[in-house]
Amino acid sequence: MQIQNIYMLENFDLKQINEINLVFKNQKIEFSAQKLSQQISKCSNLKFLTIDLRSNQIDSQIALELGQGISKCEGLNSININLSGNSIEQKGALGLIYGISRCKSLESLVLDLYGNQIEQQGAASLGEYIKKLENLNSLTLDLRGNLIGDQGLEKLGNDLAECLKISSLILYLQTSKISNIGAHSLAFGISNYQNIQILNINLQNNQINDQGLISIAESLSNLYSLVNLSLMIQGNQYTQDGIKWLSAGITRCKNLESLSLDFIILTAQDMFSLQSIDKFDECEKQDDQFLLSSLKRLNKLDITIKDDQFQITNESVQLLGQELSKLINLSQLILEIQFSALIEQGAQELFITLQGLINLTSLSIKIYENDLIDINFTNLPILLSSCNKIKYLKLDLSFQDSKFLYCVEDGLLHLNSLVSIYLILSTSQKEVITSLMQCLNHKKDLQNIVLMNSLRTVMIDRIQKQKQIQKLLKLKKLVYSKLSF
Repeated sequence: MQIQNIYMLENFDLKQINEINLVFKNQKIEFSAQKLSQQISKCSNLKFLTIDLRSNQIDSQIALELGQGISKCEGLNSININLSGNSIEQKGALGLIYGISRCKSLESLVLDLYGNQIEQQGAASLGEYIKKLENLNSLTLDLRGNLIGDQGLEKLGNDLAECLKISSLILYLQTSKISNIGAHSLAFGISNYQNIQILNINLQNNQINDQGLISIAESLSNLYSLVNLSLMIQGNQYTQDGIKWLSAGITRCKNLESLSLDFIILTAQDMFSLQSIDKFDECEKQDDQFLLSSLKRLNKLDITIKDDQFQITNESVQLLGQELSKLINLSQLILEIQFSALIEQGAQELFITLQGLINLTSLSIKIYENDLIDINFTNLPILLSSCNKIKYLKLDLSFQDSKFLYCVEDGLLHLNSLVSIYLILSTSQKEVITSLMQCLNHKKDLQNIVLMNSLRTVMIDRIQKQKQIQKLLKLKKLVYSKLSF
C-alpha cells in the first residue's frame, strides 16, 4: 500500500496492515513527525515498512520521533528508509537506529542517510545498534557525503563483523574522508562473512592507498561463497601495485557470477609479478590462478576502462580482451571505455577478441574520449555481427561521427533476436537517423526503442519524425519507444 498523505492512515485498521509504503520525497513538507510516529506505532502486525523522505526538511528531532514509532513494531521483517538530503546529524542517526534495533525479527535493512551531516560518532552509533539485530541477513547503508572518517568507519566495521548472518552487504561510502585505517577496519568486518553472497562497496573519492587495497584484497580472498561483487575505488591514492593485489584477491572468489569494477583487473602480463610475492606462495601455481578468465562461473561483468590515472597501453587493453574472450558463460557485458589516441589499436583489438562471447544476450557500451581526436572504432560492428544472440543493446556513441554510425547499422542487421535497444548518438544528419530507423523497423521482436541525440541540434524535422514513428507502430511487439531528435 503506497501512501502519499499521512492522514490516509486514519482510514485503515492499522492492526490489520502488514505492509506500508510512505512516499514524501522532494515535497519540502512540514508534516507532524509526532503524528507519523504515532500512526506507525499502531501497526502492531507490520512486516514491511518503506519510508521515502528524501530532500525534505527532516531534522534530528523528526528522525528521533520516527525511530520511536518504529520501535513499537517489533515484528518488522524489512525496513527501507530514505532520508537522503536532510539534516538529521548525530542525534537523529542515533535515535533512528536505536528505534530500529528494537525490531528483533528484522532480516533486511536499507538505510539511506546520504548528505545528512553525520560525523564519526553518528557512524559509530549505527554500528553499535545494527549488531544487535541478530537475524539481519541483508544490509544496505548509504553514508556518502557525510564526515564519518576513519574513526567512524573503524567502529562501524568492527561492529558489522559481529553480524554473522549477513549474506548481502551494500555500502556507499564515497567522499567520506576514509584512509587506510578505515579501509582496514572495513576489510576486517567483511572477512567474517563466510556465507556472504552479495557484496557491493563504493569507496570512491577517499584517501585510500595501496595498503588499504591490500587489506581489502586479503578479506576478499576468503569469501568463498561470494556470487555477486561490485567494488568501486576511483578517486583514491593507489598505484598499479595496489590494483594488482586487489585483482588477485578478487580472482580467488571462484564462485563469482556477477562482477562490477571501475578499474582494469589483472592481466596475464602482471600475473608473474604477483607469483613472486610471499603472500601468494601458498597458492597452487596454476598459470591462470590470478586471471579474470579463471572465474569460470562469471555470467555478468561491468567494467570501466580509463587511462586517466595510469598509462594504459595498447598491450594491456589487448590482454584484457583476451581474458574476456575466455569467459564463455558471460551473458551480460557492460563496458565504459575512455580512450585516447595512444590506445586506439588496443580498442580495435578488444572488440575483435570479444567476438568469442557468443552467449552474450545483453551488451552495454559507452565510448568517450579524453582527446580532441577522431577515433573510429570500426571493429565494434564486427562484435555486434558475431554476438547474434544479443537481446538487449545499449550504445552510447556520443563521440562518434556519422561514418561510424553507418558501420554500426551493419552490425545491427545481424541481431535478429533484439528485444530492446538504447542508442545515444551525436549527429545532425537526418540520413543517418533515417537509415538506422529503417534497420530497426525490420526487428520484429523489438519491444523497447530509445533513440536520443546528445547534441542540441535537430536531427530530423517534425514530419520526418512522425513518419518514423508511424513505421515503428507497425512492430507488433513494441511496448515502449522514445525518440529524442
